[in-house]
Amino acid sequence: MNDKEIKFFLNGFTEAPKNYCWHWNRALNTPGYGVCQNNGRQVGAHRFSYEYFIGAIPHGMLVCHICDNPSCVNPDHLFLGTYSDNAKDMVNKGRNNVVRRFGKDNPNCKLLDEDVLYIRNHPRTYGMRKKLAEKFGVSVLTIKAIREGKRRAGVAELANEPHLKSSGVTLMRVQVPPSALDIKEI
Repeated sequence: MNDKEIKFFLNGFTEAPKNYCWHWNRALNTPGYGVCQNNGRQVGAHRFSYEYFIGAIPHGMLVCHICDNPSCVNPDHLFLGTYSDNAKDMVNKGRNNVVRRFGKDNPNCKLLDEDVLYIRNHPRTYGMRKKLAEKFGVSVLTIKAIREGKRRAGVAELANEPHLKSSGVTLMRVQVPPSALDIKEI
């Protein structure tokens, strides 16, 4: 920490009484943590606060918030913990109600079930992955993973599902006699 960084940090919040959060008034990252410089490196403002007011942070340790306010830099609201400690703190405070949604249930999903079936059933010719990726706005690796069953494996491949009829996807179930496949009947 140099004098310039310390001055920047000290001017980045308004000190409040011990029980209140000291909100970082400068740049925040996406999750809402304050950011500043420490020895020329970008660090969390809460980590800078801990080091400035309390002392060094041992390697591998997190600086956690008692107040659960990511923009708070009040040293009385900060404590050291491991990733495990932080996860337990989250559970104890009831902040672990994250619901993971996959496939079409995920609001960020780009592919409908019909699209997945189209990708799986489309001819596997040279350059086709790239063309499909461009058509659907996904990566070539996503197309590959869908075709290999590593992504969206739960999508049913039944041709007669009603929601497929209006999608333009043409799938047919064909009855092949055993003799055509050289299968001996028992």
